[in-house]
Order: sequence, then C-alpha cells, then structure tokens
Amino acid sequence: WKKVTPDEVSYSAAIAASAQCNCWQQVLLLLTERTTQTGAIVHGLRLIAEKPLCLDRAGPLREDLTRLSPAELTQVTWRLAKYCQLVGTSNGSQVLAAAAEMVARVALDYNLKLQDLSSLLWSLASLAATD
Repeated sequence: WKKVTPDEVSYSAAIAASAQCNCWQQVLLLLTERTTQTGAIVHGLRLIAEKPLCLDRAGPLREDLTRLSPAELTQVTWRLAKYCQLVGTSNGSQVLAAAAEMVARVALDYNLKLQDLSSLLWSLASLAATD
C-alpha cells in the first residue's frame, strides 16, 4: 500500500466524506487542522473569532495570506465559510467579517483564474449568508 500524503485535495475529500456521513465533529476538526498552510490559517482565524482579544494575531495571518497561491487562498475562504456554516458566527461575526475582508483584499492583488474567482466569491457569499 502506498501512503497518501495529506494535502488540500485529500483534506477536501475527507471533509466532504465526513459531511456525507454526518460526522460533524470530524468535519470541524478537518476544517481547522494545522498540518497544511491553509488549515493553519483557518485555525488562526477561528481562534481570533472565538477570542476577539487575540486580534494581535491578525498581522501574521495577513502576511501568511499574502504568501498563498490563488488556489490556496480560495481554499482558506472555502474552509472558513464551511466552518461558519457549521458553528455559526454570532460571537465573532465582526472578526470573521474582518477576516473575510482581509482575504478579499489579498485576493485583489492576484490575477485570479475565473474558477478561483468564482470559488472565492462563493465562499465569501456563503460566509456573509451565515451572519
């Protein structure tokens, strides 16, 4: 057997499979895992949303976002939107809105492919719809 190295594709597949099985705790864990760069960023955004006093972490997260490829940036927004759909955003809606704005501003600096742009816009719209 060949061992599969976890990456964005394998995490997305595991998230989708866990959601199909209604394993919501597993979905939440996979959305905020810290072994991939995008997972670590979503984990950091989640911490800020849950504890607004951690806003001092926003600077390094913004820097991390600027180092992502367009596809990875889309993955961050997708994971963030999914996470917010599952747990709601009532406690941290302003911080999550600021995080979404941070992602959108970084995205403006990219020359996004149509597919990446549509995924990014869907994720941001989903994030807004959970508010």
